[in-house]
Amino acid sequence: MNHLRLTKAAVAALISATLAACAASTDAPRPRVELPQQLRLPPADTSLLSIFERRVGKIAIVDEDGSLRITDQLGRESNVLAPIRERSSKDTESRYVTLAWSPDGTQLAVAQHTRKDKTANAIVELNPASVTIRRSSRSVTLLESEDGETQSLGAEGGSTYTERNPSVVIIQRSQSAESLIASAVYVVPLNQAMPIREVFYSSYEEVQMLDWSPNGQWIAVMTKDFGEDVTRLYLVEPRDGVQPKFIFEGQDVNWQWHPNGDKLLLRQSPSLTQPPRVVLYDARQGTSTTITPRGGDARLAMPSFSPSGEFMLITARARPEAQQQRDTRYQLLLADYNGNPVKPLTEFAGQIYFSWSPKGNQIAYFVESPSSNGGLLQVIDLPDGRPRLISERAVRAFFWSPDGERIAALSSLTPDEMNPNFLGYDLTPPISGAPIYLLETINPADGSTRELFYFMPSRSFGELIQNFNHRMHNATIWSPDGRKLVFTLAYGESQARLRDFVIESESSGSLVPRVLGHGSLAIWSPK
Repeated sequence: MNHLRLTKAAVAALISATLAACAASTDAPRPRVELPQQLRLPPADTSLLSIFERRVGKIAIVDEDGSLRITDQLGRESNVLAPIRERSSKDTESRYVTLAWSPDGTQLAVAQHTRKDKTANAIVELNPASVTIRRSSRSVTLLESEDGETQSLGAEGGSTYTERNPSVVIIQRSQSAESLIASAVYVVPLNQAMPIREVFYSSYEEVQMLDWSPNGQWIAVMTKDFGEDVTRLYLVEPRDGVQPKFIFEGQDVNWQWHPNGDKLLLRQSPSLTQPPRVVLYDARQGTSTTITPRGGDARLAMPSFSPSGEFMLITARARPEAQQQRDTRYQLLLADYNGNPVKPLTEFAGQIYFSWSPKGNQIAYFVESPSSNGGLLQVIDLPDGRPRLISERAVRAFFWSPDGERIAALSSLTPDEMNPNFLGYDLTPPISGAPIYLLETINPADGSTRELFYFMPSRSFGELIQNFNHRMHNATIWSPDGRKLVFTLAYGESQARLRDFVIESESSGSLVPRVLGHGSLAIWSPK
C-alpha cells in the first residue's frame, strides 16, 4: 500500500522533479504506452528534468492570494499577474476567481471579483463562566486545541449549545457576499509585450463562468445579479473598445459552441414557471432561432453538438403520449444538426450526463437518480454500438483526454469505501469529515482502470466537479498530449490549517507527482 502525505517533507519531495522519458515527436498518431502503475520512478534532479522532460502546453493557476500564475508542468513561473484593484476605491480587495484558455492557447480570459475591505470587528472574552451559542442553519462553530486540532461544537445548525468554562471566546463577523462590489473580465496574452485588455465590467453582477468560442472570436460570459436571482449571458470580443453583447436573462442558462465557433446552442430557463427551451444563436448576425429538437424535451438535458458539428445528442421521453407524472423512462437520441432524431441510443430513468469523445466515435454517459451521488459510467460506440459499462463505482464527473484514449473520472467516497490495496497516492487530510474523492483514469475500450489519488478537492475544484456538465467544454485537467493531469486539493493537519495545493501527475500513475505550489484552481492549456 503506497500512501503519500503532504507533510512538509512530502511537499519538498513532491516539488523535487521526477525524470520522465524523453518523448519522441507526436506529429503522427502513436499508440499509448504506459508503464505499470506499481512502478514508481524516483524523483530526479530538476536540472536534468529541465533538459529532458518534454513540455506540453501551459498550466494556468489561480493562486491562493487571488493572483494568476502561468507555468509549465515543472512549476517554473513564466508569468505572474496580480489582481487589478477596483478603479473607484482604495479600500478594496481584488482577486481572480475563474479563467478560460483561448483555443490556440496564446491568451487567457480571467474573471476578477472586487470586494470591500472589512475591519475585523471581534469581541474577545477571557475566562467567562459560560457562553451560550444560538446557531443558525448556516453557522459553523469550531473549537481549536493547543495542538491545533479543530473540532465542531454542538448539534446541527439551528440549535442552542452551551460551553462551560471556556478559556477564550472570540466572536467575529464573517465576510459576506454583500461585500462584492464589482466584477471584470480581462484578456491576458502569454506574450508579455502585449497589453492586458479589459473586455467586461459590471458593478452589479458576479461573473461566474467564461467560455471562448472555438474560432477565438468571442468569449461567452455568464453572470449572476448581486441582489436578484437573475442569470445573464453576454458575448464579448477579446479586443479593446467593443461593448458586450447581451443575449439572455432569466433563471438559468447552459450552452455549447458549435465547432465552427459562429453559433451558440443555448438551453434557456426563463423562469420557474416557464419550461426550458433550446435556442440556436448566431453570433455574427445576432439572431436567435428556437430549435427545441423534434421529439426532444429541453427539461431533461442540454443538447450537445458532435465534434464535427453534423449531429446532436438530445433527450426525449420514451413514451411521449404517456402522462408526465407517470412517464419515468427517457431516451438518449442521436439527431441531425437541426435536432431531428436519427436513431435512439439508449433508454434511462433519472438525470443523464453525457459527453462526446473528441474523436466523435464514442459517447460516455452516466445516469444519476435523485438518491445517488453520481452514476455508473457507460460508453456507446458509434454508429451501431450498444451501451457498455466501464466503471464499477458511481462517478460524479468525467473528462475525456484530448486524444480520446482515456477518461479521467472522479467519484465521491466514504472512508469505508477506500481500497486497502490502493496502488495510488492517498492525499486525504488527517481530519474527520473531510470529503473524499477518487481520481482514476479509465480506458473506454476495455474498462481497465488506474486508481491514482484519494484526495479532498479545493473549493474551486469541488465546484468544477459539481458543475462539470457546464464546464466540460471550457475547462480541462488533461495536458494537450493526453498524458498528464493537473488538479487542486486541500490539505492540512486541522480544519483551520487547510491550504490548497496544485498537483501535476502522469495519467499512468507511474511517476511521482509534483506539487506546483498553492492554488485553488488549475487548468491546462489546449495546446
